[in-house]
Amino acid sequence: MSRKDLKFNAKDAMRDALVSPYMVTIIVGVIMVILSVVQGFLDIWEGMIENAGAYGL
Repeated sequence: MSRKDLKFNAKDAMRDALVSPYMVTIIVGVIMVILSVVQGFLDIWEGMIENAGAYGL
């Protein structure tokens, strides 16, 4: 197969794919941002608990 045929077949496969790779990338990025925000909130909460002297820490 020539390079042109391979490229055309790859583009055709991307059009026919059930899930777009771009959409997967966006979804994974959003999930990572959400997890980072939750982790930041939990870090702040842990700091508040430590500063309050709660739970004998």
